[in-house]
Amino acid sequence: MWTLRATTRSRLYLSRGLCELKIRSRHCLRDLSVRGLHALAFVVIPNIPYALLIAEYDLRPRTSLILLYWCIGVVAPKSPAWLVACAMAAVVGLDLVWFVSGLFSLTPSLVVESFKYAPLIYPAASWLYLGMGAGAVAAVLLPTYLVARHRGLLLRGRLLGGCLLVITLAADLALTINPPSELPEFDSAMRRSGLERNESMRVNGALLVVMVENLGVFADPEHNRRLFEGLQTQAVRARYRVREGVSPSVGATTSATLRELCGRWAAYRSILAGEGAKDRDCMPARLAAQGYETHAIHAYSGRMFDRFDWYPRIGFQHLVFEEQMRARGERGRCGTVFRSACDQAAANLVKRLLTEPGDQPRFLYWLTVDSHMPIEPLDGSSRWDCTAGGPFGNKTVCLVAQIWADVIDATAGIATDPGLAAPTTILVVGDHPPGFVSRGVRRYFLPGVVPWIALEPLGGWE
Repeated sequence: MWTLRATTRSRLYLSRGLCELKIRSRHCLRDLSVRGLHALAFVVIPNIPYALLIAEYDLRPRTSLILLYWCIGVVAPKSPAWLVACAMAAVVGLDLVWFVSGLFSLTPSLVVESFKYAPLIYPAASWLYLGMGAGAVAAVLLPTYLVARHRGLLLRGRLLGGCLLVITLAADLALTINPPSELPEFDSAMRRSGLERNESMRVNGALLVVMVENLGVFADPEHNRRLFEGLQTQAVRARYRVREGVSPSVGATTSATLRELCGRWAAYRSILAGEGAKDRDCMPARLAAQGYETHAIHAYSGRMFDRFDWYPRIGFQHLVFEEQMRARGERGRCGTVFRSACDQAAANLVKRLLTEPGDQPRFLYWLTVDSHMPIEPLDGSSRWDCTAGGPFGNKTVCLVAQIWADVIDATAGIATDPGLAAPTTILVVGDHPPGFVSRGVRRYFLPGVVPWIALEPLGGWE
């Protein structure tokens, strides 16, 4: 009997102990969740999109922005909700500008200025654009809601938030990458190929410069050979001396245009600001002064980066952008976020301009667009089986390489067309190494350089 009573008493004590433990656990979890509101609002939510991206993309340090979010959180419990909303919106805006400037190799001031071009793009075509937009909205609305409805609870969680802040800062410093700040010594494909001052090509001869969007130098030489094999055929070599190499790249596509055509590191805004003599020294202007017709062809809108305005200033007399192509009846569409007319339609126009007889020699600058990331895989011809990576071992690299190879083949078709009105010198060059790509894709390319291949007419070309 005594043993039975002792056992019953022990079970009762054990049951009470378990109940008390459950109650304390609930209280601890509730207290932790309450204390975690501050960390959630001012540390986790503003930084989680970048924490998810850093596993795949090379991001630049955001130390000051992380600290700004935390500073807002420190004063938020004693501030009006509208002021918190405004402060968070301002820092989120700065954060997005910093992110986009790194993604596209633009200066932050140029990114801010570029917001006026937003109606020309289609962000809903990319999960990354949509995800960053949703994260930006959450980073403004959640802290505002907590300040408006749970102001007192935010005061209890600043210690936990501070601990998470230290961890976030340490991860930011350890995992992000600072790009080089110094410009390399100036050089260009036009200079390295010897075409910059080559007068022989200007004696009744035409010149075609093809700048290929997002084209970088493969780290594996065999991949470069595979990509450019369309310009190394016997048919091409029967007409041209073929030379190839690499040259440095700085900045985005507009900077690459000035690199090749104006012979300097510059931003297009310097042209709009009017540098006078420097603009007249750009190749289109020099050739126009020698009696050339100068043409610029690009399947995207001429309003993007004000190309309608500054192309004429560097010497282009005839402009064909998407607007002109649509007016002529072009209906094809390529691309995703940067949706436009297709490069094949532009290639057809280039061929027509070079095969039509005329009283003046012609200079053509063709800037491609289909390979702007994120790409539409269907824009490229299915020359390789990219499901397993094709000859490159990576599906994304294979898909974008198909679009590049289509441009290479179109250029080879132009170069070997028997109807060319005059001997034609051709330069194909990348604008910048692939941007807006994951770390896994980026490792396939050499940093800071672009490839070029030059075709110079042989004697007896006719």
